[in-house]
Amino acid sequence: MLMVCLLLLSPFGLWQSCNILQTPPTTAHHQTSQNNSNYQWSRNVSFHQDYLSVASISRAKTGIVKDGDSSTGKLANYDEPFRTFLGKRVFLAAASGDEPSSLRASAPSKETAAFSKNDWVQQSKHQSCFKWAVMTTIFAPTTALQRAAALSDDWCTVVVADTKTPVDYMQQAQLTSNHSAKVVFLSVPEQERMAQHHGSVASRVAQFVQQIPWRHCARKNIGYLYAIGQGAKFVFDFDDDNILNLETTKMGVTAVVSPVANETHLEDVRVAIVGEKLALNPHPLMGATLTDSWPRGFPLEYIQDVESHGTVAVTESMYPMSRIGVVQYCADRNPDIDAIHRFTKPLPMDFDRSIGTSPLLIPRHTMAPYNAQATVHTSQALWATLLPFTVPGRVSDIWRGYFAQALLRDLDLALVFAPPIVHQHRNVHSYLADMKAEEDLYFKTRALLNFLRNWKNEEARKIPARMEALWIDLYERGYIEENDVYLAQLWLGALVEVGYCFPGIQ
Repeated sequence: MLMVCLLLLSPFGLWQSCNILQTPPTTAHHQTSQNNSNYQWSRNVSFHQDYLSVASISRAKTGIVKDGDSSTGKLANYDEPFRTFLGKRVFLAAASGDEPSSLRASAPSKETAAFSKNDWVQQSKHQSCFKWAVMTTIFAPTTALQRAAALSDDWCTVVVADTKTPVDYMQQAQLTSNHSAKVVFLSVPEQERMAQHHGSVASRVAQFVQQIPWRHCARKNIGYLYAIGQGAKFVFDFDDDNILNLETTKMGVTAVVSPVANETHLEDVRVAIVGEKLALNPHPLMGATLTDSWPRGFPLEYIQDVESHGTVAVTESMYPMSRIGVVQYCADRNPDIDAIHRFTKPLPMDFDRSIGTSPLLIPRHTMAPYNAQATVHTSQALWATLLPFTVPGRVSDIWRGYFAQALLRDLDLALVFAPPIVHQHRNVHSYLADMKAEEDLYFKTRALLNFLRNWKNEEARKIPARMEALWIDLYERGYIEENDVYLAQLWLGALVEVGYCFPGIQ
């Protein structure tokens, strides 16, 4: 077995991203191993009953198809599959696209329901919260946490610890009693306990938690699942250096700006048009104060293409939240831009409210990159919060967003960019390390968008089956590795276990 490890500097400190390459086992099933002090994950996973009974796993072919000759080098072609996923397709169990029989129940089994309710969902503690803020951190408490904890009473916050997070994090936070009651801190021991099986049933939640490596931003996935298990209708996905702004209410009271000010609709939504471009750059229409700015994850081929800036076709006075999947808030001062942008353009940068006065709806035939730093997912799109972990953290949330947009269009759900309600006091980064971690964004994004624009799977008639099929296709083309396919399968099963209801495909 060959283990290849890459050390990355990231906004969460020093992470170790390991890919394990091994010969597929000769037995039909292979049990995932887990060590709490030194995590490992297997290329082969055995799941309960017909849920995920995975046979031997494919070995990635060395190299990929090359396309194009020039004196300056060659670019890889990611349009066609160059390896095959040999694991079981769990949700696409038949041509009908139905889930496996073990997932058709409308409610979890008694044993798994008891596990969820008594051991980690703690439903009685947070019954009033249907809006949840989710973050992970390795640092001491920041103002970002203080502001999230001070949101209105229908908000709660879950903080997912990692191995470098201070063990006395909540003591250091020094929250008021009212605010601390609305903050859940999932410590390392608590997460280890969540990963343990209870009773005779192999909990999908436990298997999902086991699959996620330590020292990766993907630990945040546990927070998403926790919030959804609590009955969240909205999830505000934020970072520990993105600080919610303050506002003065009509009563003259200073309060934290809510990421979901209205649960029913957004006002004055501008609908963008961008021709046949693969991607729309939202920064110009949102009023970026730097000329020719672009967000992290925007295809480099388009950064000087003014047509990708789009125009506003019409403004809708009220746009229902039932037709929105994701709201991405811009960030003032030090927004989410890539390393090339940071090396070539001065900061700070804000978003001029006289230009980006109101939300901007991205047309469904094109895409735009959204992140995990200041983003709201509505109830219809909570399944789309899953972060892959076999790519660097600088790529993970952008890939997640692009993958999700290919499925959101099937649900007729929109991606909306909104004026800033946060400002970023960015944690210390090495721009060169960021650039190295962002390589996939620079070299693969345009090919990914071209693939996603044309991707279809008519056999998968429900979101779990369609998401599984998409992530398998993405693995076979080299955008993610096979452990992310298993992660997605476990995630979908865990969502069923905690009672999430998937929306129907239009």
